[in-house]
Amino acid sequence: MLSDERRQEMADWICREGKADIAELAAHFRVSGETVRRDLAQIADGMRIRKVHGGAIAVRQSVRDESYAERRTHNMLLKQKIGAYAVRFLEDNDVIAIDSGTNAESFAQAIYRIRNLKIITGSIPVALILARKIAAGDFTGSVILLSGTVNPETQTVSGVLTLSQMQSLRVDKAFLAVTAVDESGMMTWQEQEAMLTGAFLQRADRSYLLAESEKFGRQSFFRVAGFRELSDIVTDSRSPIPEEIRGGRRAARGAGSGGRSGRGRGCMPVAVNAAGQARRAALWIGGSCFAAYAACYIGRNVFSALLPQLLQEQTFAQEELGRMGSVFLLAYGVGQLVNGVLGNRVHPRYMVFFGLFLPGVLLALFPFCGSALAGTLLWAVCGFLSSMLWGPLSRMVGENTSPSTARLLLTLLTVASMLGTLLAYLLAAFASLCGATRPAFWMGGGCMAAVALLWLLACRRMESGAALSGSGKGSLLSAAGGGRQTIRALLHNRVFLCVVVVTMLNGVIRNAVSFWIPTFLSQHLELRPEWVSVASSSLPFVNIGGTFLSLWGLRLVRQNEKTMCVLLFVFAAVCFGAVWLCPAGLPLLSIAALFAASAAMTGVCNMIFSVYILDFRSTGMISGITGFLDFSSYLSASAASLLFSDMMAQGWDAVILFWIATTVLGALVSLLVRLLPSSRTEQPDGGKD
Repeated sequence: MLSDERRQEMADWICREGKADIAELAAHFRVSGETVRRDLAQIADGMRIRKVHGGAIAVRQSVRDESYAERRTHNMLLKQKIGAYAVRFLEDNDVIAIDSGTNAESFAQAIYRIRNLKIITGSIPVALILARKIAAGDFTGSVILLSGTVNPETQTVSGVLTLSQMQSLRVDKAFLAVTAVDESGMMTWQEQEAMLTGAFLQRADRSYLLAESEKFGRQSFFRVAGFRELSDIVTDSRSPIPEEIRGGRRAARGAGSGGRSGRGRGCMPVAVNAAGQARRAALWIGGSCFAAYAACYIGRNVFSALLPQLLQEQTFAQEELGRMGSVFLLAYGVGQLVNGVLGNRVHPRYMVFFGLFLPGVLLALFPFCGSALAGTLLWAVCGFLSSMLWGPLSRMVGENTSPSTARLLLTLLTVASMLGTLLAYLLAAFASLCGATRPAFWMGGGCMAAVALLWLLACRRMESGAALSGSGKGSLLSAAGGGRQTIRALLHNRVFLCVVVVTMLNGVIRNAVSFWIPTFLSQHLELRPEWVSVASSSLPFVNIGGTFLSLWGLRLVRQNEKTMCVLLFVFAAVCFGAVWLCPAGLPLLSIAALFAASAAMTGVCNMIFSVYILDFRSTGMISGITGFLDFSSYLSASAASLLFSDMMAQGWDAVILFWIATTVLGALVSLLVRLLPSSRTEQPDGGKD
């Protein structure tokens, strides 16, 4: 292809697609990046095509406002990401102004867990969104809707009265939305909106522009202002910012070196890649929380994984070891309540560090316990300290990531718990090879302590990189927004009380039964310790499969988690029945049925803590309700574990029959929940997606 033909095709490509980057063009035309840059320099005439950093864009001379309905659905996901990232600039006690437009509405939808926030806006949809969120307890504060002439198309107020009101007000931060941005500055199509946006800009100490990247390099009718007044630009990464705008920002920096720094202006605006930075922040937060929770579950499960070998060593009697496990689960459940409240006031950095480091030390000290009393006290303290993680980790994820990302990361924490369980069983396999349990306890404790130190370093890195925004602040908003009324209503709600019973029955099977599985394999099926370790090591993988299969099955029952719980309990009962009926000569069949039941109970747990609990989004009390359900689960598991150790004197058949009865009861109560009238607490529907 001749160079002129290639340039013509490049120009046609850019005009047709609206943009193109250098790598994309180089791959398509099979030339080097330098060749593409030279071609772009020749075809970029400023009228049809404009060269930008990393590529080129098609120039659109003028942009008219689309209808309000069209703007609400256009670039919806990008606007949500931009709004979620911009919330990081908010602090408690801020006075802010929010502009009109769909980017402003997405920003308003993303505001959570900020205290005493005073908001000024000229947008009716924004005011309604914020009013609903305050009523729901998502944050505390007040909303001031400016008065003036209502524009029925854009649903905003504007005019002389609106501008005179703004002249008497001052705000800490303004969050702006415009129609177009080019090298001369920000523009909108409506004159009155341009004037109000300019007033917000003038009356704010710091100003933030929220705009999708496609608005850059475009023009509209009324100019709002240049870049000198802006503090930051929050945008996405779908196309680069034109070089002319970067040049305009450099000029703004030079022009702003005079005496207005006292108001925080004159600084060079920094274009924030909202999607890219939010993704990096989510990776740091998710990776750190994943490692911490996996390490926690090493400490939680290494005792049960080593239980068959501890019985062989005969350092403690079976009843004493059963009592230690029961006390651990009880302390862990009580700790969920106590540390859940404490986690709202203490920075997650310290809660998670002490929740890993101190149990790691205790784990390493357990082999030196000379009495059953000392061992019981040690595991009680270890259980309480280990419960310091879930609340702070969920808080860190919830306060610093978007809702969709938070759901994904919290689901991955379930996978982390199973990975930690797997590592605990691998330590048990290592102990079996060594012929002693001490190295496994030392290695498990050392791993927890090492991850605790790495956690501190990761928190420092995330804070310096602005990945964390509000996790250091106490923000139990439900206490300020009707939390007592919500608790009282829940305690009188038959559906919720039945769900508590379902959670307790699930806890008996999921926690207590899992605790005794290695012992069941060793005593009832008479497997050798090394085979017990190998079989137990596969259980976490089976449970992970149960988690994701339950989500897949949820689609088959029309997203009804209660129906799914009924089916999973029935399936578990059938599996336990197969274990009870299985001949002694078929251990593989017994193991398969037992593990399938465990996977089903993991699925029930996922339905409760990942699906049902989301019905309480609008109450602002998800953390407290989750802690209460978790406490109920571990309370029942602790009692059941203590009961199992006594029932074993009558043989394992009695224990298996108890498991069958528990799952049948769980199915019946879940069916009752399914038949009772729904009492979901739905999240209010705002004006923006």
